[in-house]
This record gives sequence, C-alpha cells and structure tokens, in this order.
Amino acid sequence: MAIILTDFDKIWASTSPLTPYSFSDANYEEGWNFIGSTPPARQMWDSIQKFNDEKAKFIVDNYLALSGGTLTGSIVDNTNSADFIVNSVDSFYTEINGGTTYANGAWIRLNGKDNTGNEGHFQLRANDGVNSVSLLGQPNGTLTWNGSNVLTDATVGTIISDSISSSVSLVANTPKTITSVSLGVGTWIVKGKAYFSSNTADRIYGIQVSTTANDHSYSSSGSTAVQTATTGNIAIQTIDFFVLSATTTMYLNGFSNNSATVTAGIIQAIRIV
Repeated sequence: MAIILTDFDKIWASTSPLTPYSFSDANYEEGWNFIGSTPPARQMWDSIQKFNDEKAKFIVDNYLALSGGTLTGSIVDNTNSADFIVNSVDSFYTEINGGTTYANGAWIRLNGKDNTGNEGHFQLRANDGVNSVSLLGQPNGTLTWNGSNVLTDATVGTIISDSISSSVSLVANTPKTITSVSLGVGTWIVKGKAYFSSNTADRIYGIQVSTTANDHSYSSSGSTAVQTATTGNIAIQTIDFFVLSATTTMYLNGFSNNSATVTAGIIQAIRIV
C-alpha cells in the first residue's frame, strides 16, 4: 500500500496491553545475540518496532524532507528569542530566522502579498543587530544585493523605439512631445533624433529626451539645440542616461523659437543594466 504522511503518526503497539520490554543500550547494540538461543518474547518485538516508528516520526516532525514534505517548527512571535524560529505573520510571509534574536542573525523570507505592496519576492538577509544587507529577488527579474543589481533580466540589450508616422507642428516657444516609449526598471541609454523643416534663417531648434512631456530646457541633460544660419532642413540628435526604479514613459520633445514642422522623429532606448 502507498505510504502517506499520516502513516508516520501510527506507532506500532502503542495501544498494546502488554508491559513493554526495556532494552539497555548494550542489549540494543548487540541484537538478539544477547538472549542466546531463547526466542524473543512478543513484548521484545513490539518494543523494537515501536522504537523504530517513534524514530521515524521524530524525523518527520523535526526535519525538512529533501524532496517534498512540510517544514514544521515553532510558530512564535518575532520578538521572542530562539536559536531557530519560524515566523508566519498574517500569511503575508514565511520566515526562517537563525540567531539569538529576530534582529540578530541571518534569515530567509518568502513573501506572498503584504500590506506594503510587496508581492511574490524572496529575501536573504545577513544581520548582526546593527548592520543589515539583503539579497532580494523580485518577479520583474531583478536580483539585488544591498540595493545593487547582481543579475539582469532578458530585456538587457534590447532596443525599444518609436517614430512618428506623420509630421508634428510646433508653436513658437512652446515645447511639444514628438513621440515616446515606455521603459521598465533599469539603467537606460536613450537617444532622440528629429528633422525640422526650416524656411527661415537665424532660428533656434531643439530636442530633449525627458521623463516629462512637452518639456525643453537648454540647461537640462539630454537636451540639444542648434541655431540655423540659412534656410533648409535641420537634423538634431541627442542622448542621455537614465536610472529608473519604476516603469516610466520617456518622451522626445521638440522646441523652436519660431513655428516649425518636425517631418521625422525617433526615440530609441537600450537597457544596459
């Protein structure tokens, strides 16, 4: 018959009316040889099998199986002192803590979804009661040690881009978004390029890659501007770096001190970390 977990709760001869036989350590280690040629009594057989069942139950109740099984332990308040404690706090997370106290020692935490918005991450923490650092793995594919990335996901090296399909008209001295892309968590190199149709000499044209729509400033990073000497088409390119901690829309904005038309525009981003 198949063995199931509750089978380990069954102890042989636990309800027997016979007085159990008590083996000494020496008897147990010598085996049946210690009684010579005399057949062992029923109480002896019961005692041996009962002891074997009790040992098996002790292992099941106190240790995690290498494959499958259930981790058990004392569910205690996380302010209590213990050499090994298992915390389960309102089903938000399960935590195994090794140390003299909760605040002093290494622990592993497996998060469900808690009231701070954390969901489905794991955390390994080293803590000496004063200093604390952790290895944090999250569903977005990142793995960080003490806040710094140590593992990158598959989006690293992928180029995300968007370009306009029709011209964009600019009003004098009024920044306007030309196009945009959505970027995830990480460090990005973002490049923007735009073509202006210029019919007037001595005009200023500019572009900027920014996390703000309809934005342009000559002093901002990611901003480029040129001043025309003659009429004709003007091509401008700019580039900048962005470290994003959340999904963010990145904009390519245009500017002119005179009414103008952007006939072509593209924003491109590549994640490097």
